[in-house]
Amino acid sequence: MLAPHASPVVVGDRRGIWLKYLAARAYDNAVFVAACNLVGEDGGGGNFCGGALVLDPKGNVLAEDFNGKESMLLVDLRSDKINKIRGQQSSTMANSFYLKSRRPELYTELIKEMNQSN
Repeated sequence: MLAPHASPVVVGDRRGIWLKYLAARAYDNAVFVAACNLVGEDGGGGNFCGGALVLDPKGNVLAEDFNGKESMLLVDLRSDKINKIRGQQSSTMANSFYLKSRRPELYTELIKEMNQSN
């Protein structure tokens, strides 16, 4: 999942916010998440704090750069991590993925209502 941002400096601690929310999204969906933010002035009065972060499917940091300068992260994303989780190749809770345990019959009406309102 790629998450490009344009968050100004006034937003505050970009790293802390991302570790809270993006780590949860990575874990919830068992996907890698890569986020980046604009850095520097935009010529129109905006000032952006920068930052780059890559998380594994368990929400763990693989690489990060929050030095406030232009930079690039190169990270090797290993498919075996996702395959292990999604393929239920582990008997521990640490690598569980519950997509097959969903019960769509419990929210069928909600989906119908959402589709009708669109």
